[in-house]
Amino acid sequence: MAAADKVEVKGGKQIAVMRIVGLDYVPNRFTVEQGVPVEWRIDASEAEACGRILLAPRLGIRTVLSSNSTSTVKFTPTETGDFAFNCGMGMMTPGSAITVVAPKSG
Repeated sequence: MAAADKVEVKGGKQIAVMRIVGLDYVPNRFTVEQGVPVEWRIDASEAEACGRILLAPRLGIRTVLSSNSTSTVKFTPTETGDFAFNCGMGMMTPGSAITVVAPKSG
């Protein structure tokens, strides 16, 4: 899981960084905490075909990503679980998902 976790907490929000190269999400899995705002920064400048369309239906995300700058998708996860994401045709990296975990008690 460490290789996929590119999420850092900064200023009260979780920042996930991803690139799209061809038809691949790099990385393609993230783990975030429930109830903490997420800023998902996506560089789609090297995306091919439908790779610039991002759908994560259970998170309410449906967007066209910029081909010449980083797109930022903001959401706050309200439920725990695995939330799949892909292009509209399902051609991108298999198993791509954001895993939402319960907040750490502390």
